[in-house]
Amino acid sequence: MGKIEKRIEKWKNPRFKQNVPVGDLFAVLDKYFPESYDMVENAVHILSEFGINYFLTNPDMELKEISLIPTTGGKHVKHFYLKDLVKAIDIITKVEK
Repeated sequence: MGKIEKRIEKWKNPRFKQNVPVGDLFAVLDKYFPESYDMVENAVHILSEFGINYFLTNPDMELKEISLIPTTGGKHVKHFYLKDLVKAIDIITKVEK
C-alpha cells in the first residue's frame, strides 16, 4: 500500500478529525483526478468528466457534490469535506476494476 492509499485509509477513519494540508489533497487528486482540478479562491474545483457522467447516470447515489472542496485560507481542508471525496474515490476504484 502506497502513501496515497494510506492517506485515503486514514481519511476514511470516522475518528479522523484533523485538517489536511492542501498539498496532501493535491497528491490524492493527482492520482485519481489527474489534470482535472484547479485551485480557485480558497477552494479546489474538481472537473472530472468521469465523475460527472457517473453520477448523472446513477441518480440513486447519496453522494454530495464533490466538485468544490473549500479550503481554510488556501492552506488546509477540513476533514468533513474529505469524506465525500473518499466515497467518490472508492466508486472510481470499483468501476476501474
